[in-house]
Amino acid sequence: MKAWLTIICLFVIPVGANAHTCCIDVGMVLEHQGCSIRNCSHCLKCMTPEELVEYAYDWQCNTADLLGVDYTNLKRLDPLSVAQLVQVFGNGGALMVLRHGEQHKSKRVRSIESAALQKVEMMREPNNVMAPVTLDSAADFVATMIALRYASDVTGRSVCLESSSNCRCVGPMKGLAKILGRRLSYEAKWDCVNYLGANVLSDEELLSLLPTGSLPWDEKLVDAVVGQGTYQRITEEMSYAIAQVPSSCFRVAMTHTQQTNAICGLRGLPIVRLGYYGFVVVPTSDDGAQLFTHGLYAD
Repeated sequence: MKAWLTIICLFVIPVGANAHTCCIDVGMVLEHQGCSIRNCSHCLKCMTPEELVEYAYDWQCNTADLLGVDYTNLKRLDPLSVAQLVQVFGNGGALMVLRHGEQHKSKRVRSIESAALQKVEMMREPNNVMAPVTLDSAADFVATMIALRYASDVTGRSVCLESSSNCRCVGPMKGLAKILGRRLSYEAKWDCVNYLGANVLSDEELLSLLPTGSLPWDEKLVDAVVGQGTYQRITEEMSYAIAQVPSSCFRVAMTHTQQTNAICGLRGLPIVRLGYYGFVVVPTSDDGAQLFTHGLYAD
């Protein structure tokens, strides 16, 4: 692991009236939940997808309690999507590439009036590297963790894990590693691109290219906002990742929109911005790929 990664993943989110006395390490909570659920996982493969949805929701609520958030906005699993995931696992080895969860906005970012400029600031260093997922999004991910363990147990398919080094990926993937009892590796090809700093590309210049602050999968725009050759580099890295799809295990990688866009483009799928924890599955064979725009959650 990169030396600096050990430091940034201790980033905590202040909550409550007094941010100095109440802080939460999202990654640590998800690791704790992953260990706890793994110790109870002997019962998972006996459940129906419908039963798993309720089981996962109970753990989501438990996680929400630990994180200090209410249950109002928790995203429940969709039983049909869970059943489809089991089928995909049963078909053989594959590469599953997930988009991360919702990125936490610092007090400084929230103070920016323009939503487009907020997005720009979140895509520049250090926010883009250090900001974790929101507390609500962390509670949501527990359901995906459980569903992946369920699919692995039902099919007997082993799972290997890779992640971006950005903290909004690291925390959730640490939890997934715990529930699966697997080692997590960090690969630079999954890292998020950083927008050029204001000293290189001013806010006004950047917004003239990206009026909403979001970056479409367009070669000229990607290279202009991130750096020359970035689009081609990501395309080549994702092409190589597809070529290295394992024949027997299920490789799960959490990454960012540019990588999922590149994979979709390479496999002839619609190039869309996935929902949080949405994913694309690329099988070992050349028989296309499957897009789960909303992940395993009900729309």
